[in-house]
Amino acid sequence: MESDVAGTSQIRLLIAGPTTGMLRDILARVVGTGDGIRVVGNGETGEDLVGSVRRHAANVVLLGIDDSELPAACRDLFKQCADVIVVGIAADGRRASVFANDLSPTRLMETIRLFRRSQ
Repeated sequence: MESDVAGTSQIRLLIAGPTTGMLRDILARVVGTGDGIRVVGNGETGEDLVGSVRRHAANVVLLGIDDSELPAACRDLFKQCADVIVVGIAADGRRASVFANDLSPTRLMETIRLFRRSQ
């Protein structure tokens, strides 16, 4: 992850997928106000997702999804950009799924703690 002026890790977030323009704008405004989070752009799913992640040097993807299954585009993304984390947002904006490649026990525990703290 990129470091900001204070030396902390910067999250470079790409918003992608079949979300409406209005939902993308809302997500960008809400997420972009978080400390250490920078919305670096919008991307598409499919073959262009990998290109968008690389072009924007994103390390987290907020992806609009239709259900909780890993979209096919993510399989290619994980093959080519192994450290990216994908947060899938359902079309209604009320549910989310987290997809991480190579989930080690340590990374699993960090993710559980992170989500538990946010409740």
